[in-house]
Amino acid sequence: RTAWFRTFEDQDARVLAIPYKGGAAEMLLVLPKDAAGLSALEAGLTPARIGGWGQRKEGGRTALELPRFTFEGATDLSATLAAMGMPDAFAAAKADFSGMARQPQEPLYIGVVLHKAFIAVDEKGTEAAAATAVLMRTGSAPHPEEPVPFVCDRPFLFFLRHVSTGALLFAGRLAAPPPAAG
Repeated sequence: RTAWFRTFEDQDARVLAIPYKGGAAEMLLVLPKDAAGLSALEAGLTPARIGGWGQRKEGGRTALELPRFTFEGATDLSATLAAMGMPDAFAAAKADFSGMARQPQEPLYIGVVLHKAFIAVDEKGTEAAAATAVLMRTGSAPHPEEPVPFVCDRPFLFFLRHVSTGALLFAGRLAAPPPAAG
């Protein structure tokens, strides 16, 4: 697709922002300048750096080549949440969810926290969904200049972000992009 996109560079990456209809969300594509630089780029990621990319306004007419991709994954967040400071919620002897119990004598605790995410990107757009389950247990107009190519033909990162808050909705990496068609 050739269109006007916000696009810019920093020390080791090129970034392109694809706005979504309505303007509430956008996808940031982050392409390392060095074809083998994905690991170094990831190591240098900080919330401030990603937030700064979202605030940049420069851009121009760009010829975007982006492969189709689909990711789906699930993970158990129980150990992570316990390590982040809520271990008592997972311990039958310590958890206090009495306000949620049908019977006061029925002690509840969190058995498992599952998170599942799905994202598919193709020429029609992006489809994304995420769900987390907590299982309780008893017990502008184009410019006339030539478009600048932005070709995602090597490993890259992508972020779906809420524009007004900067909150990241999805984050991913495509380590082995499929070969270009045709």
